[in-house]
Amino acid sequence: MAATKDGCGLGEVTSGNGRRLHLGIPEAIFVEDVDSFMKQPGNETADTVLKKLDEQYQKYKFMELNLAQKKRRLKGQIPEIKQTLEILKYMQKKKESTSSLETRFLLADNLYCKASVPPTNNVCLIMLAIRNMVRFSKHVILNTPKFILKG
Repeated sequence: MAATKDGCGLGEVTSGNGRRLHLGIPEAIFVEDVDSFMKQPGNETADTVLKKLDEQYQKYKFMELNLAQKKRRLKGQIPEIKQTLEILKYMQKKKESTSSLETRFLLADNLYCKASVPPTNNVCLIMLAIRNMVRFSKHVILNTPKFILKG
């Protein structure tokens, strides 16, 4: 019995049996010698082995579905991140002037409110996924998320 490894090293964790897991996904086992595999403890009949392998396959399909949904959700956030960066760049340009930035922001669907934003060095971001608000300097925000958009 031989197993192949990914070897990329990202997100790897060691499970209780010493195998390395990538993002919590158990390592798939390639069966080279069926006779020796069937002689292992717990592999008494072909039905039990097929049932175990089918359960493991269903787990992989479930994990694949979850990862695909996560990928779609994250890709959907890219336009919002780009828009936020453009707004921050615009605010950075306006910082040199002493006048306030007059704008409108979305309160609800098709409902906007006028706002006056004074020049500032700090920005507060609301992170809905973790239900938290964090205050950053604009310099940090403008330089951090660029790697996200390159993928």
